[in-house]
Amino acid sequence: MSADIFPTQKQKEAKGFHKLAQEIRVLKIGITGASGAIGVPLIKRLIKANNTAHINIYQRMSSISSPRLKLLEERYRENLKFFRGNSFSLDPYFDFVSNSDAIFHLALDSRNNFASHSINEINQYLLLNNTVITAILASIANHQVKPFIFSSSYGIYFHLCQPRLNTKCTEEDLSFLSPDLVAYAKKYAEFIRCLAEDTFIHQLPIKKMVELARDYLAKNDQIIRYSGHPLYAIQKLINEMVIQDDLRAISLRIGNNYGEDDAPDRIVPMLINLVGKGGVQKIYNEKRSFIYQDDIVEILLRSILMCMQDLKKEQKVITVAHPDIISTFDVACKIKSLTSSETILVPEEIIQNRHLDLDLSRMNQYLQMDANNLVSLPEGLNRTIKSLQHNLN
Repeated sequence: MSADIFPTQKQKEAKGFHKLAQEIRVLKIGITGASGAIGVPLIKRLIKANNTAHINIYQRMSSISSPRLKLLEERYRENLKFFRGNSFSLDPYFDFVSNSDAIFHLALDSRNNFASHSINEINQYLLLNNTVITAILASIANHQVKPFIFSSSYGIYFHLCQPRLNTKCTEEDLSFLSPDLVAYAKKYAEFIRCLAEDTFIHQLPIKKMVELARDYLAKNDQIIRYSGHPLYAIQKLINEMVIQDDLRAISLRIGNNYGEDDAPDRIVPMLINLVGKGGVQKIYNEKRSFIYQDDIVEILLRSILMCMQDLKKEQKVITVAHPDIISTFDVACKIKSLTSSETILVPEEIIQNRHLDLDLSRMNQYLQMDANNLVSLPEGLNRTIKSLQHNLN
């Protein structure tokens, strides 16, 4: 890894910095969610920094046919080792963790995303996503504590806050959430931690672990059923609470990431597609913070360095976003300008759109990332559009 992980002179002169920068080049990095919008550029950056990089990928059975994962495997075959899960044994999780020096937990299934779905679909969603975190915690209990980076979401602020909120959100302060929702999440997180401990101590098979989790969800679904919040954000909050102080961990509440490696069903590629269709297009209009993929990868690598320096078993929660808040309609207008499109864009009516003042001080304090120096939206969009056009050609 080059010494630009911390670009400031102060950090470059810090005791042990060069040693850490060299150490990260030879770490065996474990990644869940490797084919996602963060996983792909992270893998490319790690291999670019060290062409002999060793990267372990945990792969769920449901993602074996993923085209993006197959492309990664074909291109970086010498660098990647796959640990494929199954329904019977924790061994793939144990092997994945034991063979990794540090872990990026980026995976989260975003299907069945809203609480308007049936309770069976909601429970299946929570079950699917918590199986991975439970098994990883059980596996880590069997090995030394490792640096653990979790990609959370600033959706915890934007989607879970109470309607009256219009204040600065800090990481430890959860007063902006519904007390009932916080209580539910804490209770569920405690259940997952206990389940992970039991799974490790008693070597429970995956099927038994899933059965216990399903029973719990069936008995404790009231808050999720009636909350009306996006499950994606609820799941991120639960995972943060699961991690707590059991690991040397950093949870990054990341804004809407985008870039050349974005998947076609995500916000920016969808907006680019709509703007290119011509005619009249209605645009979903909600304020967001958009952060470019290269900045996120840089933040992830700095987070690993931070965990290597700090050996305490505790979780730090850091909000990672661009300071500029912009509506999705305005993003579409910028895309239209950059592409000289003649499409007529019409904003959909906003039912409720909160303005949140995100506290980005920790991003600077802990990771030495000045929010004002992040890639600007016009520059990032221009790169993304060129990449998508190149791929189409």
